[in-house]
Amino acid sequence: MDEADQLFRRVVRGAPDEDLVAQAARLSMQINLGKGTLESLELDLLPLAIGNPQKTIYRRLLVEIYESLTFGLVQRLRHGTVADAAQARAALSRVGQRAVKPLLDALADGDAGQQRVAIDVLGYVENRNAAPALFSFATGTAGTPLRVEAMIACGSLRAPDLLPRYQAFLFPKDEEAGPDAPRADSVAIAASWGVARMADRQAIPLLRALSRHGSPEERAIAVLGLSLVHARDAIPEVAQIAKAIDAGNLARAAAAYALGEFGAESEVATLIALAESADALPRQMALIALARLGAGRAELPGGRAALGAMTDAVFASGDPSGGRSRANALAIQRAGSHALMLLASGRDRAARAAVDALLPPEGALDVESELEHLVPDDFSAKERALALTRFGDALEHSAVAAMETSGDGALAVLDALSEGTGTMEPFVGPHDDFADARGKASDIARALEPSILELTHHFDPTVRMKAVVMLSRSSSDASASAVVQATRDASEAVQRFAFAAIGAHPSVEAIQVVTRALEHHDSWAIRVLAAKALGRFGAAGGGEEVSRVLSSSATHDDYALVREAALNALASFDTSGGQKVAVQLAATDPEPRVRETARAISSRALK
Repeated sequence: MDEADQLFRRVVRGAPDEDLVAQAARLSMQINLGKGTLESLELDLLPLAIGNPQKTIYRRLLVEIYESLTFGLVQRLRHGTVADAAQARAALSRVGQRAVKPLLDALADGDAGQQRVAIDVLGYVENRNAAPALFSFATGTAGTPLRVEAMIACGSLRAPDLLPRYQAFLFPKDEEAGPDAPRADSVAIAASWGVARMADRQAIPLLRALSRHGSPEERAIAVLGLSLVHARDAIPEVAQIAKAIDAGNLARAAAAYALGEFGAESEVATLIALAESADALPRQMALIALARLGAGRAELPGGRAALGAMTDAVFASGDPSGGRSRANALAIQRAGSHALMLLASGRDRAARAAVDALLPPEGALDVESELEHLVPDDFSAKERALALTRFGDALEHSAVAAMETSGDGALAVLDALSEGTGTMEPFVGPHDDFADARGKASDIARALEPSILELTHHFDPTVRMKAVVMLSRSSSDASASAVVQATRDASEAVQRFAFAAIGAHPSVEAIQVVTRALEHHDSWAIRVLAAKALGRFGAAGGGEEVSRVLSSSATHDDYALVREAALNALASFDTSGGQKVAVQLAATDPEPRVRETARAISSRALK
């Protein structure tokens, strides 16, 4: 026992004033926290808090200990591995057996800080004895944020005995509003979450009532709750919600996901319609539902239409005129690609399912975020590559259509292919070594080349720039010519991309265009890029003319950065010519930086 613990025990035995007890206890807390022995201090304080209810200092200190003791366990439960989460849950349960009495006392404390800690901890210690007190607090007179937190904590405990109280709270008797008018404030939404999280068939009548008459958030939560208890007789109602535009996107999205959870093949047409719609959230959930229906099966329910909805989503447009923001388009693209991965893996990777949409939220309950989290994302590199290999032809068809539809669609395709030859994000990246997938990505890029050539005339400079980068990797004459033409684009930004990309395939025309730019272009930045491009031409066998032009630029250009770039480019392929110019510049160039570069090149050549 260290000095701090001895001091704490002497102070407590002496029954001094509360300030001294608090000082000694907090010192001991810091030491025990550092040593990982905080639980021993809790066991010392627990009998004091229970045996001396009039001395609230003991209980308040004990609540502080529970806050520290459970914080790390909660983080492991939320973010750890499956094994970590199981261990943390067991440890929290053990704490809950001891902590419920002082925590409930803290809940009745007038101190909001004590109440907040009590609510946070009670929601995780899995002691259902705390549920009635939490429900009473949540339906009481405290501030709304604390009441919402208390209701979430209550729902976390899954207490079916409270169903009558949930019913009375959510559907209060109101002669004016009528029997079908539920409460719809933030506390009521949290209460709906608690009913759905029970995963108890006794809750089905209340969930069905909420799915019919609740707010959009309540309807969404209730639908997930129905799927969680596999209430298959509710499938027609859930399908109707999915189809009803006036139900709102939250409820329709939840309904789409629930149809996949139910395995409702009879509603494939409904899901395909949603998966092709302009509403981002329902579309995402419908895509995942379709993939779940087809995972592990020889044939995909819905066939080509279902697969086409997934591959089209991979290149979804962010055009606001289509009803989607760029953020929504990215979310749809993610759902589409992950639906293909889920389908290709042959396993239902959405095992987190609806129950994970009902995990206790970190912070406020955000139904939209919870739904988005249901898009599975834990795929291995092999599974990602397998999706491209298996569905490459369908992806190619969708990519061509996207490029012909809009500039944003074209950008989605170009972004997917932008990492390099043999890559197609998010299926196969530059560091993935899957020959079949890389071959398929290269095939798609070649097939798209005619469409990409057309994009070099697009009105949007960003589209033209990305098209030039893609074409620079091709060995075809048409692509090489298009890159050369881009060096004369009306946008200097496009010109820069063209000069930065050109050089892998030397031709008389290309060398002439780049030479002219190095000798006469008004922009020194373009001249730097032109010098580097000539260096690549030289390395690819561009001939003596390339060396001559670079030598001239290295010694005569007005800008030091251009002279330095020309010297480096020359030395990269013409050791003798580079050495000769470097010796001259090391002695005569007016710019110290150029002289330093020249001396470095001379030294390398001598070695």
